[in-house]
Amino acid sequence: MRIPAWASPLLLFILLLNSVLPEAQAREGELQFIPRLGIGRVNIEQPDTSFERGAVDTFQFGLSAGYRAPFGLVLEGGIDSQGEVALLGLFDTTEFFELYASIGVQLDFGDWRLVPKVGASLWSLDIEPGLLADSPTRPPSPTLPFAPGRSGTADFFEVSLSRRVAENVTFGVNYRDGEYDFGRSRSLSLMISLGFK
Repeated sequence: MRIPAWASPLLLFILLLNSVLPEAQAREGELQFIPRLGIGRVNIEQPDTSFERGAVDTFQFGLSAGYRAPFGLVLEGGIDSQGEVALLGLFDTTEFFELYASIGVQLDFGDWRLVPKVGASLWSLDIEPGLLADSPTRPPSPTLPFAPGRSGTADFFEVSLSRRVAENVTFGVNYRDGEYDFGRSRSLSLMISLGFK
């Protein structure tokens, strides 16, 4: 997904608005550590000799660290991994990995926290052939053994909504969406944010 032209000015406006709110002025900066676990979908829309067209449902795991400035600016870096469960290595498995950095704005509404972000990632996509290389979920491949996977860079958008459950702990959900050379990836995950001042 290409970042819309209006997204950057909108985030800047929200950041400026947030910086003048009394609640924002009373906050302190905070280091954040955020593990995530959820589900995702990788849509391979641009097949080549090693990837066939199709959608793959995945499990998702992510881990990030970042800094929230007193005026609401959020800087974050981390890893995100999506993959299929390998059943004894019998069937082909798709693995999608990202190393990323993002910037966003944290908006607080009482105990609730909304954080829209945009970012860029280095990614890789691989298919590991199973013992039964042509699994029932994929048509026979004329190119076995599989060629090396794809990799590249991409932009993405994500937004999280969480609720404070302790002084420096929030629990919530995170949605992420991006377009890549091969197609599209989306994920929805549960997250916990641990803050350190």
